Amino acid sequence: MKKMLAIILMLCMLCGCVPAEPMKTPNEEILPVADTDTVVYPQTGAYQETALLANVPGQGWPQLLSIREDGTVDYIFSAEENLDAGGRLSSDGLQYYTITSTGSYARQETPWIEDLEEYLTRAWSDAGVPDAFWQYRFASKDGTIWILTQLEDPKVNAKEQMLCSALFKVENSVMTMIPVDWNVDTGSEVFAIDRQPIGGLQLEEDAILLELTWCIAAIDRYLTAVYAANGELVELREQELYPIPQPDGSILFSTSPYGTTEFDEAVRSMTLDDDKTLYLLGSPWVWRRANAVTSDGILYTWLQYFDQGILMQYTPSPAGKIEPEVLTVWSLEEIDAIQAAICQWNHTHASPIFCYETAQNDEDLTRLNLELANGQGPDVLILDGLDVPAYLDFMAALDGLDTTGVYENLLEPFTVGGQLLAIPTRMNPWLLGRTATGTRKVESLSDFADLVTTSTGVLDLSADFGNAYRYHYALYNVTYAEDVFDQWYPAWQDAIFENGRFREDAFREFLTETKRLVEHYSLDTLTASGLEERSFFTATDDSIFGNYAKRPFPYTLAATNYVGLHSYWWHIDPAKTQDPIPCTIDGIPGPEGTGITVPKHIAAVREGGNVEAGLAFVQLLLDEKLQLGGQYYDNGIADGYPVKWTAIDRLITKKEAYLSQSFAVENDFNGTLEGLRAVLIAGIPYEAALEAALGHYTGELTLDDAIAQVQKRTALYLAEQSR
Repeated sequence: MKKMLAIILMLCMLCGCVPAEPMKTPNEEILPVADTDTVVYPQTGAYQETALLANVPGQGWPQLLSIREDGTVDYIFSAEENLDAGGRLSSDGLQYYTITSTGSYARQETPWIEDLEEYLTRAWSDAGVPDAFWQYRFASKDGTIWILTQLEDPKVNAKEQMLCSALFKVENSVMTMIPVDWNVDTGSEVFAIDRQPIGGLQLEEDAILLELTWCIAAIDRYLTAVYAANGELVELREQELYPIPQPDGSILFSTSPYGTTEFDEAVRSMTLDDDKTLYLLGSPWVWRRANAVTSDGILYTWLQYFDQGILMQYTPSPAGKIEPEVLTVWSLEEIDAIQAAICQWNHTHASPIFCYETAQNDEDLTRLNLELANGQGPDVLILDGLDVPAYLDFMAALDGLDTTGVYENLLEPFTVGGQLLAIPTRMNPWLLGRTATGTRKVESLSDFADLVTTSTGVLDLSADFGNAYRYHYALYNVTYAEDVFDQWYPAWQDAIFENGRFREDAFREFLTETKRLVEHYSLDTLTASGLEERSFFTATDDSIFGNYAKRPFPYTLAATNYVGLHSYWWHIDPAKTQDPIPCTIDGIPGPEGTGITVPKHIAAVREGGNVEAGLAFVQLLLDEKLQLGGQYYDNGIADGYPVKWTAIDRLITKKEAYLSQSFAVENDFNGTLEGLRAVLIAGIPYEAALEAALGHYTGELTLDDAIAQVQKRTALYLAEQSR
């Protein structure tokens, strides 16, 4: 492959393209939020991005973000650490600020919170449900605040979970309870609104709108009860709900067929004019919790940035869009973690900034190779899915990169002649947990197949959702035959394709043992209807060993004392099992008996580009927050492990603090990760082996035919590798 690429590169050099002029070095980074009243970020697009109230602590949850007619913002938030177990607000846990369009603000006194607190305490006691908790809906109109309180019992059916609801009005710092006739006649039945979960509180002229989903057989209608300011029912509005598919595969029901709000439309217009990566708002790892937009187009939004709440203001710039110097980050496919890093960089740097390019087709990959051969191309490359060793020839040494805390075993495949030429910023360790004292370690793929095919105990799919969390510890949870292949191939790749030659004996053993697993689960003949009948949770696109979301679950932990494990974030989790389960974690064995880890998000800087800025961007990918991942650190785990042991330890600490319990991992987890062998997945051999394996699993290919097919399709590639 290297020689093939070299030929292409030589041809490209004949084109005589002139290398791009190096761009300016990055300016000093501005932190996401500094200890000042406001933080004005460098303008790189058509909007000025500003963090408001940056020095105000405890912005744990936005309760109200509303715009008055004169442009004044009413902002109310609660500090989560000051809420009691039932979620009751208190005078210490609720803060109220008014903000002008220029960004100046003033804290408002809240004497009325004491009256609200008294009501919440009394209502909670009268309900007699110790585990109940409060939910709130806030609305305002020109300084008058409306508060809807709902006491929810989480142990009963969602249709009947509300124990009581009440409506309050705050005007000139004085609170009054609004009497509301909560029982309404829909024409076909009497509806007790106060016993239904109310999804929204809105104000319309002098009317109060209480919005709730009207569940009869399914979520298909929306009921809005309209009350006058004196509490009298004015009308009922019934609307059809429209299903709006979300990027994560879930469905959001909206009263609009477009699923948009005024703010969403403003953001859409904003991101059409600008690249969405120019602002923190565009990060896939930022959650938007409250929004408002003024008549002149100023956007306000409360963002959850990791474990920090930030109130952002986006103001259209009179000067229009700024044109900074632009560098490029390139990857085969779009990666959330990379886009999050680009957003982080761009909203804190005036110039240069980074744009994100991905390969849309084979021609884009060919173009990349031509550019590299000509001394041009992206400044930063994410090498996932490429023939990594061949591309390292075009990368600059990562001199000066601080790799403190990075597992040393992850650096070895990218170190050539003593120089580090690339670095993974995430990893997928393939792991297996054993939970009972004295339970033997799985020594081989054959050993594992024996364990699976001889185990007993079947998951009770009739269990309710809450109790079924215990069965996340299924021994082997897969959906398709391809999952079996993907879970074991990384540990076997280097044995099957050893030193530039195809080892028939290793591939024969691999196919034989994995087919035992496939046949045991009937994955070769599993139909869509059969899958639905045997499934419990929704499968994900990420074929990872022991992902809690994979299905079906034929075997339980109780029957086997083993757990398929990718992320202890989900699996070694006392909250999901009632009692902590002691667990020893090992790498899944390859032919040599050693465990492996697969480097991900492999970052490199092109030699001849803006190396200084590129190095700074790669350093940002190793920043602890970006290592930890998305909101509450969930996304980072779903996308692979951090590559720094400091971030791993932080994850454990964060989870323990959140659960008030310790993990039940008994052995040295960091030591296990350090001992894993880093394996780079080569694309051509992988595709050839996967196609042949799937053909064999389904019976389309005999074992000998599958072996012959792989041998034929990888011959040229292996010949190039051995030269």
